[in-house]
Amino acid sequence: NCPSRDGNEDRRLSRSDAYARNRGVLTPEECRSVIDEYRARRKTTKAFAEWFTIDPPYEGGFNGYLPGEYVNGAICPFTAGELARGAFENGCEEYGWDILQRLSKMVLRDDGRIYFLYHPTTGAPQGRGPSAWGAAAILSAVDQGLAGIQDADRQYRKMRFAPRWAVTPYREGRYLTGYEKSGKKVDVRWIFAEKGMRYNLQSPAVEVQAHILLPEGRGIRRLLVDGKETPFELEDVFGSKYLNVRVQPANGAVDFELLY
Repeated sequence: NCPSRDGNEDRRLSRSDAYARNRGVLTPEECRSVIDEYRARRKTTKAFAEWFTIDPPYEGGFNGYLPGEYVNGAICPFTAGELARGAFENGCEEYGWDILQRLSKMVLRDDGRIYFLYHPTTGAPQGRGPSAWGAAAILSAVDQGLAGIQDADRQYRKMRFAPRWAVTPYREGRYLTGYEKSGKKVDVRWIFAEKGMRYNLQSPAVEVQAHILLPEGRGIRRLLVDGKETPFELEDVFGSKYLNVRVQPANGAVDFELLY
């Protein structure tokens, strides 16, 4: 029962809220509530982004740090990465993609660099920690959130395949990821057309749980897995439509063809 330092504890967000959404400690409804609060604060904050270490900051200072410094309200890429990843998983795919786009512009602006923290209004980089922390969170948002490559066992022996490329402007592409030390890799090629969408997945997986985001406004008439008609289920994730199917790939490859 620690008393509030300034009366704002009941509305204070911290980076732990962003982390909690990806650690299995919140219900889907709680996850969505946290995301919605970050989105709302983006519209009202004077900061250049809503990826706070904590908000609102302690105006009288916290452990020697003034508002906007370090743990007292700086903007951090690791919050951004965790927030984007959670958005992809909780029906806010467009918001997740928007975060990645804004981060990409920041990196291009800074000659390919990403910093540990940034001042909320000036955007000036702040040190006191490893830049790789934020970079790892962002890569996780791309790898597990956008590309949807999730290892459900070890070395991709079983995996969840939850691609969300349908929310991007890209109509075709290739995504390659994996483990450098073991040489295990996942190679995905996709193409979207007027009559359907197709994903070709090559991986070490003997079991794949597919959870594929459908383009907005599209319904699925048929699913072909390696050319064969296959039953599937549809799932609504806060208004986003997904096709679910579990398959056992042969020879390390599987082809999903979703027909509108």
